[in-house]
Amino acid sequence: MYPKKIKIANFTPSGKGGAEIIASQIQRHISETFNIKTIEGDKLSIRDTIREFLEADVIITHKNSFVKKFLPALFLKRKRKIIMFQHFSLTKSKKKDIYHKIIYSKVDLFIPMCKSIEKRIKENWAVPPEKIKTIYPGVDTEKFSPSEIIRYKKREELGIKPEDIALGVIAKITEKKNQEIILKAVCELPSKFRKKIKILFIGNIEDKKYYEKIRWYIREFKLGNSVIFQDFTDRINDFYNACDLVVITSKEEAFGLVALEALATEKFLIAPKDAGVSEILEDKKDSLIYQTDNFKDLSEKIKTFLEMEKDEKEKMIRYGREKIISNFSVKRFIEDVKNAIFEILR
Repeated sequence: MYPKKIKIANFTPSGKGGAEIIASQIQRHISETFNIKTIEGDKLSIRDTIREFLEADVIITHKNSFVKKFLPALFLKRKRKIIMFQHFSLTKSKKKDIYHKIIYSKVDLFIPMCKSIEKRIKENWAVPPEKIKTIYPGVDTEKFSPSEIIRYKKREELGIKPEDIALGVIAKITEKKNQEIILKAVCELPSKFRKKIKILFIGNIEDKKYYEKIRWYIREFKLGNSVIFQDFTDRINDFYNACDLVVITSKEEAFGLVALEALATEKFLIAPKDAGVSEILEDKKDSLIYQTDNFKDLSEKIKTFLEMEKDEKEKMIRYGREKIISNFSVKRFIEDVKNAIFEILR
């Protein structure tokens, strides 16, 4: 419908978080249809960034600061279309003043990652409802898939015994990810369960002060032999396979790809009620939902998992993977993004 000469500039933060992964998915899969270039972080000078902006037909930004930083260029917008992905939770964001009305009037489409973000944009931002379209993320169900071979090799590498229960927390080490809650929750478990638990913290240390706090809890609770730290890796699927259970610990999570990746890899999932991803989860069907930031309730959900029959667990994890394949694949996500681009180009 649209020739490949349509040029898209895809502005993304630098790093390995959800926004960066989604920007990478767009780059990789939309390049078959459009001439797309991804500009990462602040690697270009302001002058070169503005040049990329002015040469593009469509601007996609995953950075909240972009439209403010390049406000003068927005007034040279002409027929360029601007799409602003919203990956963050916006709990304290109030942007209805005249300044933000001017800025957001230059944006053609806002794409929140879930309905809770859409709701907050409508409540707190100077954005007309017709400019907002929620598109849930998707995951690569070939990359994130179960493998007994990978599971065996990775557990052996990590020193996890066959009888151990590996509990994975996949997130950068920072206070908002609230990793301490899993340590408190494990300590609430009966000793017959607690001694089997291995906790895998998989993610780069972003906040050293908070990391030291986590280490303090580990010493205080005498969990030194039960905790393994690993940096983030592009082979993250290996760690999912090594786990028996994946827990999302955040007090506040806009959406988070971890839940989708865990379900796609056929891992049992426990998630907080207030996470954006909980919109698409079904308690006791594909996951267990606990009261956000309540370590006693989280402990109860872990205990429920540990006491469940094998057949019941397998039924839930099979249902979870089928759900991801049907509704939350990267293919579906890319088709939705393409349709959104086609719509604003019309």
